[in-house]
Amino acid sequence: MVCLVDTVYSRKKKYKQLIRLYSKKYSFSFFDPHVTLFGGVDIEPGSTFSFFEECVKGQDRIRLDTLEVISGDPPGSRFIFSSS
Repeated sequence: MVCLVDTVYSRKKKYKQLIRLYSKKYSFSFFDPHVTLFGGVDIEPGSTFSFFEECVKGQDRIRLDTLEVISGDPPGSRFIFSSS
């Protein structure tokens, strides 16, 4: 499955702190750090799991380094994390 994998617990904790900070600042609900694969697409996500599992079979974990955080227009994106 394709997902943001945190190799260090403290990194996920940092993301949560950033999300909490900005959710208070801009008055939106707190959420756990995640990657949205199908935003606004009307499908059952479970039907795609086997496809993504096959795509990443034998792959190493994904590591992303955050470069910047920018605000996007709702409903698609509240915050966009630019990464390398």
